[in-house]
Amino acid sequence: MTQVRINALGGEIDAVSAAGVPAPHEGNVGCTLASGTTYYFVVGDPDSTYKSVHLTWDAAIIVTFTLWGCDLPLVLGEMGGGGADTTNNSQAKGAWLQINPTTATVYNVSDDGTTGGATVTNATVAVAGGTAGGAIYDLGNVPTKRLRIRATVAGTGGKVRCVTHGKE
Repeated sequence: MTQVRINALGGEIDAVSAAGVPAPHEGNVGCTLASGTTYYFVVGDPDSTYKSVHLTWDAAIIVTFTLWGCDLPLVLGEMGGGGADTTNNSQAKGAWLQINPTTATVYNVSDDGTTGGATVTNATVAVAGGTAGGAIYDLGNVPTKRLRIRATVAGTGGKVRCVTHGKE
């Protein structure tokens, strides 16, 4: 099982590709994501009842962000014994389910009034490329044990920074 750094109390989040290849964050510029690849940012914290996830991207990347939840354990037995159950980059049917409510709160207008080339539909953020920008997922009382953001990179790769913060 591929391990990536996850700071449950908040902080920079590494990405991991669907194939299990880590894409670590590089200081405050984010992770380098390649074209035609799917990545996951694991942002869940079972001890937080309120979660905020801030994504920023460079002007090059064309990417779609979607939010996914899973209540299945990462490790069988939860205490490290028995091997992997449902990995953070699992694509098994029914393991991770999309969270895409029409009442989602996603902010994406920067101080200068631009949206970074992004459109928001429910909890899906689609970035057309050509403009740097950002979005904040405001997740209150999400009961899902584990959360991840899937970044599906289209025609052009680039940098994505993911920072999370949770409160009880």
